[in-house]
Amino acid sequence: MNAIQIGGLVSFTTIDYPGKLACVLFLVGCPIHCAYCSNPHLIPVGAGEYDPEKVFDWLKSRVGKLEAVVFSGGEALMQGQSVIEYMRRVRELGFSIGLHTNGFYPENLAAASPFIDWVGIDYKATQTNYELGWYRLQGNPDKL
Repeated sequence: MNAIQIGGLVSFTTIDYPGKLACVLFLVGCPIHCAYCSNPHLIPVGAGEYDPEKVFDWLKSRVGKLEAVVFSGGEALMQGQSVIEYMRRVRELGFSIGLHTNGFYPENLAAASPFIDWVGIDYKATQTNYELGWYRLQGNPDKL
């Protein structure tokens, strides 16, 4: 992948970046095919629906109105260097950068970390083990 592939955009959110007014860029591609995926249309890698340069121009028009840009997916870090470079450019506009990731690409997370201000790790498991993980998170080992 050379250019970032953007498959969706939420122009305004108060819940995807704690304490900041933000927008969300949904990037295509994900190596995990969870049965409970909330964005299955983003899983296949291919040309994104949104032109990255037009989105960048739109982001320029949001300076002073939004505080943060959240990169989500699919799995945003699957796009490697292209997403990291785009994060850098967006950060240079003055936005805080948020990331929703499943942690599948720790090397890309490490490379992107200089440009990221907030990370949300999405808990993933097989459909069979999903409920078991939920009980562990809730501190109910007797349900295991």
